Amino acid sequence: MGHRHCDGDYGHQTNELNFWLPLADVDGSNSLQCETAVGAGDFAPFRCRLGQVVQFWGNRLQHFTLDNDTRRTRVSLD
Repeated sequence: MGHRHCDGDYGHQTNELNFWLPLADVDGSNSLQCETAVGAGDFAPFRCRLGQVVQFWGNRLQHFTLDNDTRRTRVSLD
């Protein structure tokens, strides 16, 4: 599990974009949770099928993972 954070907290460049490639279908607690706008706090999981990629502004958008309570493994390339 990962704690809620922005990548800018770790010194990443402000204009850096994240590309997240899950290696299995993801939804719910086996996905990455992210807010939709800076400071919105409206966290929701990314929903992707194998082969889809998510682009988001991880430098400023807070994101984290939950304890995976699904029967699917969470594996991804960031």
